[in-house]
Amino acid sequence: MTIVVSLSPELEARLHEKAAQQGQDVSLVASELLASVLEWEAQDLDNTIKGIQQGLDDFEIGKFRSFHEFATAQRRLLLELIYKRRVEQRYEEIARNAAQTMEALKAGIAKRGTLADLQADLLSQE
Repeated sequence: MTIVVSLSPELEARLHEKAAQQGQDVSLVASELLASVLEWEAQDLDNTIKGIQQGLDDFEIGKFRSFHEFATAQRRLLLELIYKRRVEQRYEEIARNAAQTMEALKAGIAKRGTLADLQADLLSQE
C-alpha cells in the first residue's frame, strides 16, 4: 500500500540520515518507525487501561491512600528528581571543566603540578 506523507524538511533530513546510518531504504525505515510507534501506543493504552482497572479494584476493596499521603509521596519523589537532576548538572559541569582544562594543557595555558607547586607559583607572582 502506498501512502503519501508530507514531512518538514528537518524531519525528512532526519529520516534520510537514519536510513543512511542503518544502510536501509528510507521507506523501510519510515515503515519500521511507524510500526514501532503504533505498537508502543497500543501497549501504552493497554497499560493505562490495566492501571485504571487496578486502581478501581483497589478502591473497591478499600486499598487506597489519603490525599495527604499521596501528596507527601509525590513531594518526596519530586525532591528526589530535583536532587538527581542537580547531581547530573554538576557532573556535566565537572566534565566541561575537565575538557577545558585538558584543552588549556594542550595549548600550554595551564600546567600540571601539585598543590605545593601551585602555592609556590602563586607566591612567586606577588
